[in-house]
Amino acid sequence: MFSESAGGTTVISEPAQDVTAVAEHRLLWPTQPVIGRRALTDPTRLEVAWGEGPGRRCFRTDSPALVTLLVGLRGPITSAQLAQRIAEAAGSPLVQARETVRALVTDGLLVTEPHLPTESELIWSRIGWRDAAVLHAATRTSGEAAGMSGATRPEEPLPLPRDLVSSRAVALPPASERLKSVPALEALGKRRTHRNFSDTTLSVQQLADILHWTFRHIVSAGGRSLHTTPFSAGRPDDRVAAHPVTAFLLLDPETGPAELLEIDWRFRYSPAHHALEPTGSGRPEMASISELLWDQDFSVGAPAFVIFALNWSEYMTRIPSSHAYRQTQFDLGAFMQTALMVAAALDVRTFLTPALDDERFARILGTEDSEQAPSYMLALGARPTP
Repeated sequence: MFSESAGGTTVISEPAQDVTAVAEHRLLWPTQPVIGRRALTDPTRLEVAWGEGPGRRCFRTDSPALVTLLVGLRGPITSAQLAQRIAEAAGSPLVQARETVRALVTDGLLVTEPHLPTESELIWSRIGWRDAAVLHAATRTSGEAAGMSGATRPEEPLPLPRDLVSSRAVALPPASERLKSVPALEALGKRRTHRNFSDTTLSVQQLADILHWTFRHIVSAGGRSLHTTPFSAGRPDDRVAAHPVTAFLLLDPETGPAELLEIDWRFRYSPAHHALEPTGSGRPEMASISELLWDQDFSVGAPAFVIFALNWSEYMTRIPSSHAYRQTQFDLGAFMQTALMVAAALDVRTFLTPALDDERFARILGTEDSEQAPSYMLALGARPTP
């Protein structure tokens, strides 16, 4: 493991194998997959990353030429040859380049047995899924990596989302009794994805019912209340309700509920208070919601849109490794399925999509994507019953 050096190179890792020296003429191959990127925590630096799950490793450097060399490296190559090429790329002394090679072998970027990609792995690359293959590997927990602790819990507790409201919050009506008379299988049978929201409306009561049954912790269980939607992320103190997903609401300025549009067209839903907290003011800076959905126009005309935003700290607090990223996606699906079932039981049309313009949604909702990420959208609208 390296500390900061005159060449501007750092290796950040725990030793993956006990290697103290590498024979000068031993053949080496790079492990797969390897990616190069700008360092997330220090944008002035670059890094090369490899490995999976808690065993993922990172090599940081100031040298673009060195990153290009390591990412594009193809085996076989001897340690002596690689040291020479590293010295030339980074402009560092040869003795330091040899130490870099030793560290990269220790941390698993370079191996003594080649990894030949399988036919299925080659398919991922051929169809343009190379980045997805990297994410898949980075969030896996298999083999030795499953028992490793590649991430450490922060010394200071992470700031968890707080469900607060102001005096501007709009109290929603209590959940209606309607759902109590709709059998689950009937609601399941009526569930559809709709792509036509012309002539649809949505009452505040319908909206309140969907938000209540999807996002509130209202199920009594052993002296505490649970969410109606089961999810993976909990807090160390389970007496405090977790908020893995925050629901935001955007209203169509023409067809949204008039009594809400008098206050705002953007809201955050508060499960604890069953209320809508305004998050902005003014008219939308867009002609249609399709501008935020990469020109998907299936939901144009829908009165309301619920945006499911992930609260990263809820997962980082419980599982400080990249594997938790997969659980965020499972939980998004669980919350969405609950919302779809409730909407179907209320005869409310729905259209869902994860194809969002992430940055624009974050700006409109007033969130920071690395803290609270808009990830899924649900359009809502009901046609008058004959």
